Amino acid sequence: MIFFYLLVAVMPLESHPLWGNFIGALTVTKYIGIASLSYAVWYGTRRGFMREGFRSPLLVWFLLLFIMASVSYLWKGVPVLWYMSPLFTYLSFLFLFFVTVSLVDTLPRLKMTLLVAIASMAIASLYVIREWQKFHNLYPGFRPGYVTGDPNYFCLSAVACLPITSYFMREGHTKLERAYSLVCSILILAAFMLAASRGGFIGLVAASLCVVWQSKQRVRNLALLGTLLLPLLLLMPASPLVRLLHPSYGDEMGKSTRLELWAAGLRMIEQNPVTGVGLGNFKPLVTNYEASGIDLEKIAHNTYIEYAAEMGVPALAVFLIILGISLRSLRRILRDAGPRTPGILLDATQGIYAGLAGVTVAILFLSAERQKFLWMLVFLTVCLESLAREVHEEEKPGDAPVDFEEETGDFEPALAEVDHS
Repeated sequence: MIFFYLLVAVMPLESHPLWGNFIGALTVTKYIGIASLSYAVWYGTRRGFMREGFRSPLLVWFLLLFIMASVSYLWKGVPVLWYMSPLFTYLSFLFLFFVTVSLVDTLPRLKMTLLVAIASMAIASLYVIREWQKFHNLYPGFRPGYVTGDPNYFCLSAVACLPITSYFMREGHTKLERAYSLVCSILILAAFMLAASRGGFIGLVAASLCVVWQSKQRVRNLALLGTLLLPLLLLMPASPLVRLLHPSYGDEMGKSTRLELWAAGLRMIEQNPVTGVGLGNFKPLVTNYEASGIDLEKIAHNTYIEYAAEMGVPALAVFLIILGISLRSLRRILRDAGPRTPGILLDATQGIYAGLAGVTVAILFLSAERQKFLWMLVFLTVCLESLAREVHEEEKPGDAPVDFEEETGDFEPALAEVDHS
């Protein structure tokens, strides 16, 4: 199990000199993934693969998306080294689905997975902050994010993670967990400001409003959120709000470029509505569809347009169905929660729901169909649904609420489980 936790821990460190380093044809992260997959096969064989998670309709739709991506790439894709192809990325996500659903099958494992995810983003945030500290004088508007792959993608992962940290800071968790989550959230939020992604900021606003809407005291929490965020947005040396309100020349150029890319993407869709131009082909072919004649060999900066442009409108529909199933499953868990539903299950569901809602907004401005944290949230919804079903089956009318922390002993069972694995 330790390999899976390590895999989650290194997810945001795309270009880390150790985890992103190639040994042969694969990165160290990929070898960790293979080790996780091997353990998941052994664990699944021992427990039996026909668990509830593998009966989820989401698996069917994701398999369909994988098949569509395979056909698109083999038919129209530009040949590259197999381990660098976009199809290999989809294969990795298919394995990630299997590993996640196989291994995150208890509440302690769910809790530990989320705590490790929070830690991974805090560690990534330290790299972002240090990079800004060292290089922010190189040129005006410097945005850190090399180790995390890209400042925009770091911010997207932060949008996915920050709502989860907010629920771990609530009553019902231990003082250690609340302090841990508070420190991590401060680091992530500070790095988020320095990375200054405008699309990520809009996604964070959406996720934050979702957290507020799910709370009982909405007006008070909205006021508290504004009181906490506005000083950071206005006083930090770099901020996405400053980029939105007072864009530099580079920001204006970036805006014009994205609008041109979106227009070119829509023309791609209009001319290739069913099959698209081929998986991975948006960037090399976009210049053929630009009305201005400017040579802009870039990604779409819009996940929805890129899906439809590369693989056709049917593939976009499948992707939207996957997101819809995930959000609907999370809402159903919250709706059906009973008096004995463990607090960790409710907090995880609410946090992932808000994070996923924020991500679906942020990817209007980012090409993120190959981002690990996006798919990790989607796959965890299957685990949550299975765990919620198990809880409901064990519930009895008139039973008193269960204190999950007393049942699990907080960190101890999860850590013991890591040792035994």
